Amino acid sequence: MQKKVISEVGFEIAKNGLPEEISPPVIGFTGYGNVSNGAQEIVGLLPLKEITPVELLELKNQNGIPTNVVYKVVFREEDLSIHKNPDQEFDLQDYYTHPENYKDQFAKYIEHLSVLMNCMYWDDRYPRIITKEYLEEIYKKEIQNDSNWRCYLRSGWFCRMHF
Repeated sequence: MQKKVISEVGFEIAKNGLPEEISPPVIGFTGYGNVSNGAQEIVGLLPLKEITPVELLELKNQNGIPTNVVYKVVFREEDLSIHKNPDQEFDLQDYYTHPENYKDQFAKYIEHLSVLMNCMYWDDRYPRIITKEYLEEIYKKEIQNDSNWRCYLRSGWFCRMHF
């Protein structure tokens, strides 16, 4: 039943497009395992175009972006974190073995996302992809604009808002 409804929404998006004010809609997925694949399966019922994280950063600068498609981007570890030593390349095995040598670089993508699906494994050995400092900075800029923040507290991103 739910898949049918999402498919119907997808058909309407493909046929009529979305308002310019909310275009282009971009759904980001952290991770590429079973949780991410399940979430992507459901989102795949919408008219999708998959883009890379690099393409995401360039998307809003493009002219003539269609309003009848939803963009999907999947973030891998090397998109989320960089080595603290600027002379070191990202190395996945080193990241898993020595996560303390890495820091977050995800903030550059956040403002380009409409929805973030946090589908990756995380524990406190790894860098948070959305930090308290980042949220405080955004809070100061955006809360006056009636922003709506919802965060999962036991994840790779930190958020605790007090109003």
